[in-house]
Amino acid sequence: MIGFSDLAREIEVRFKGIPSGWYETVMQPPFATNQRVLWGRGN
Repeated sequence: MIGFSDLAREIEVRFKGIPSGWYETVMQPPFATNQRVLWGRGN
């Protein structure tokens, strides 16, 4: 999707508490529902 890689980079810059490898965690398995909390209010 156009612009997604820019968005993903910006997410990592703005939300320092997001764990490394978040993209692979939320994108696998493809087309499956995969709900994760990446950043909470307390971070």
